[in-house]
Amino acid sequence: MKKSLFAVFVAMLFATTAFAQYTVKAGYTLSTQTAKLKEDNMTYKEDPFNMSGIYLGASYEFPLLSKPWGDVSVNPGLTYSFYGKTVADESETIAGVKTSARECVYEHYLDLPVHGKYTYDLIPGKLKLSGYAGPVLSFGLASTNVSRIKAGDNWAVERVNNYNGNSRSRSEYNGEKSSEKHKGIGSDYSMFDIRFTLGVSANLFDMADFCIGYDFGLLDRYTDPKGGSKTIFHTHILRIGFAYSF
Repeated sequence: MKKSLFAVFVAMLFATTAFAQYTVKAGYTLSTQTAKLKEDNMTYKEDPFNMSGIYLGASYEFPLLSKPWGDVSVNPGLTYSFYGKTVADESETIAGVKTSARECVYEHYLDLPVHGKYTYDLIPGKLKLSGYAGPVLSFGLASTNVSRIKAGDNWAVERVNNYNGNSRSRSEYNGEKSSEKHKGIGSDYSMFDIRFTLGVSANLFDMADFCIGYDFGLLDRYTDPKGGSKTIFHTHILRIGFAYSF
């Protein structure tokens, strides 16, 4: 009996794998960070902070159900995202010396989405429409503020790790170069997030997909101490891109 059940399980596994699809994807992504400050029974909302970027990823589709009214599948995957934004950029000439100052923010993430997907074959062999939803585990690989200051031939560059407060800088003043490192005192900005995705896609000729999805940030990523004022910080993600299945 045990051998029979094992044989059935193996047969089901190989049958599922035979119809599974690999998908690679890429596109544009927009990160929107929202913050609220709660203090003395009052709530203050800050302006959203947006960062544009790109994403690259891959997923594996496991079919669960195929009926005349549509197909149901599970799609685990792996996605890398990069975001960047210039938050300050100024330049002027002081006493005949051209000066400039620029500050940028760069972030890198590795996401593990697990999406349930429903697909309807609208025009067989030519057009399929899909809707997908599910959780995303997000891990911050790096978050860095980069400041650059230049005055004539003198310059300075500082990089600050937003996750732990560590910083390192390089500079040149009157032809003399130097570098420094400083250990931070920690940060309240969390590297980890959980989001929930809702999205739609259109598949052409059983190969290429055009996808639009939105991730709703579920966790407060600002881990400040309890008591007194409280900052609530969420990250929401928009993705628009293409996918290719094979």
